[in-house]
Amino acid sequence: MLREQVDQALGWSSAWRRAAHWTIDVLQEELGDSWTVDAVEQFGELPIPVLWAVSGHMYAFVQTVDLALRLRLLQSAKGAGRIRKELRGNRQLSRVLHVSLQATLAGLALRRGWGFHLEPGRPPADLWFETEGRRMTVETKVLEPSDLTREHHHAVDRMMDRIRDTATSQHVWVYGRISAIPSDDVLSDIIDWIARSASAAQDGGMVQPYLQPGFDLELVAYGDAAGRRLSGPAGGENLLPRFVRTLSDKAERMSASGAEWLCVENITGLFQTEWGLMDMARKVATLEGAIHTGLSSATIGGVIACSSAATFNGTVNEEAAETDTGSIGLRYPVLPWRARETIVVPLRDSARDATRHWRALLETERDWSAWALAEAGLPTVDEIIQRPPAED
Repeated sequence: MLREQVDQALGWSSAWRRAAHWTIDVLQEELGDSWTVDAVEQFGELPIPVLWAVSGHMYAFVQTVDLALRLRLLQSAKGAGRIRKELRGNRQLSRVLHVSLQATLAGLALRRGWGFHLEPGRPPADLWFETEGRRMTVETKVLEPSDLTREHHHAVDRMMDRIRDTATSQHVWVYGRISAIPSDDVLSDIIDWIARSASAAQDGGMVQPYLQPGFDLELVAYGDAAGRRLSGPAGGENLLPRFVRTLSDKAERMSASGAEWLCVENITGLFQTEWGLMDMARKVATLEGAIHTGLSSATIGGVIACSSAATFNGTVNEEAAETDTGSIGLRYPVLPWRARETIVVPLRDSARDATRHWRALLETERDWSAWALAEAGLPTVDEIIQRPPAED
């Protein structure tokens, strides 16, 4: 069925179809012939967005292709058999997210030519990598949203997708701040404002901002989107304390594996809260303080806190900051159409020097997909996403 959907999809290039078929083949080979059917029968859904991917949702397509690239390029890596076996037998979303984070870090190490090992030791850590004679052993965790936050995210995503899709179809970009989820009538009014104002924005003319309680929006031509962010409403939960509690619980259990670093990918929406909207210097200092307070008797070397590599329309406003005690924060683009924020907090003086290795590793993610596609002998990103000209 998935292959038929790829063949029947309209408006996509032959390069897109080739990459899509390759991805399905790799997932079938790595996960097993019945993995998709078993997942749907067990949970009612697929934990990989492959259905969205083959129907033309480009962010889902990129996510799915990246997972296949990691599984294929890490196929013969030390310890890869363990995560493949675990993924084959456990089709829960939480397991897929965990393996994906492991494989992301291992894939970056592979790109840099560092030594690395997945699932080393007994009991195993998640991975270690080695560079310049220094080995860093890492545990990973993906922190998922609560039910309350998940419902909020769904509502925000629906709203933001509609606004962004409308704007990009008109070749314009909406930026500013939305601090409340709009009613259907208000959302329709915003859509009408975009449609009415698009021509003027494309011509570089003055566009009346959309100003209502909870909404402060402006419109520019899509080519002028650089650095202009559209932020949505934060959820009602105080997510920073929950994040720190998770670190503390996980750190207490890390002594068995001997892991020194804890890498947590936070998909709860923490990076979209008031804290997440701070400039990078304040953000790093605030998180550093919260982590040092929450892990006052830390037995680990340090913490890496990151957002997901989330979709980002327009040009990413890159930021970097460093504290006097060695913590670093980065926001950088991830090809294509994504961005990630990552903050590295060393908890021991002996771990401070390792932050430069983490920075070098993270910077590799910018164009990892382009490199991986070439390694796999697949078309380039531009070839895959290029739309063929419409027939007369």
